[in-house]
Amino acid sequence: MFALFTIAMGLPAGTAAAGGAAISSNTTFNISNTAGGGDCAARGIGAWNASTLTCTLTTDITMTAPVDGISINSDGVSLNGNGHTMTGNGSGEPGVLGVYLSGRTGVKVWNLNVTNFGVGIALNSSSSNAVLGNTPTRMAPESFLTASPATISSQATPQIIIPEAG
Repeated sequence: MFALFTIAMGLPAGTAAAGGAAISSNTTFNISNTAGGGDCAARGIGAWNASTLTCTLTTDITMTAPVDGISINSDGVSLNGNGHTMTGNGSGEPGVLGVYLSGRTGVKVWNLNVTNFGVGIALNSSSSNAVLGNTPTRMAPESFLTASPATISSQATPQIIIPEAG
């Protein structure tokens, strides 16, 4: 099973909103070890640090279609949610992932709020990755993090923050 985050955007695909407003999209964002971190800087969702291979989100993301939110396409890349929220379109489809890694090693995903996805974070055939301090809402806790087959770094116990009802 896979877990991913979906991102919705209200502007035309790939266009950043001014002043840090949420970005909406009907297509998946791809983060990779390329100039600008792939879609990180090019589509205005974050700031790319080439020396640390880190995409730090600078805005909330809303997905407007039942598509995956962010796909991490290179080893060693980090996604710092920076406390921002990624919101799926609410379809609840199990195959719609918030954040997706396939065949990746050395990836770190942290400090991200994920809501309204079928699966929050999915690791497929991946190893030695860290998933830390992420918060799921409006999805079953068991659907937040899946690995098939994948391993998560023994140096970083997966941490999922479950908000109290209320």
